[in-house]
Amino acid sequence: KAVKYFLVACILTVVTRLLSDLFSTRMTIVFGVVHMLSISAALYALVMLPIRSNAARVTVPTVLGVTIVGIGLVFDLKNVPVSTNLLAPIGIVGPRFFSADFYPLIPWAGVFLLGGALGASLYPRRTLLPRSPQSLFPRFNKIRPRPISALGRFSIQIYLTHQVVLVGLFFVLYRIVF
Repeated sequence: KAVKYFLVACILTVVTRLLSDLFSTRMTIVFGVVHMLSISAALYALVMLPIRSNAARVTVPTVLGVTIVGIGLVFDLKNVPVSTNLLAPIGIVGPRFFSADFYPLIPWAGVFLLGGALGASLYPRRTLLPRSPQSLFPRFNKIRPRPISALGRFSIQIYLTHQVVLVGLFFVLYRIVF
């Protein structure tokens, strides 16, 4: 899933760059939320796959998450003097950097890891494999609220659709007003 999301993120970057050039606007997405989520999910899987202990499945992502968020809070990475944007994924950017959607790994990968730790503590027997049977809401297991399930199942499609609609709407509004 992380690879699929990363491919979608790369396509988003290419398409928004083409649209930026076509319409002479600044709308390129360099390292947006989909980029961050895909990389964070891959890192989470790599860190968690060898871990078998339930306690470690909570402790390891908690320690890593707090460390990454802490680095983001303590160090002002946007003001590190660099002349390149190659470090943008971790939050270190040059003076001319722009992204229409920007979620660097520091601190956001830390937030992702903390969410993974919370999930591991709430679902101690759940693995990285999909469709583990345990649920926090067992009464709903048989009902399966389809609209809510659909939001999770089709989240990337919903995200992309809402982006296209919003960008189109803002473009039309911009042309009307200016």
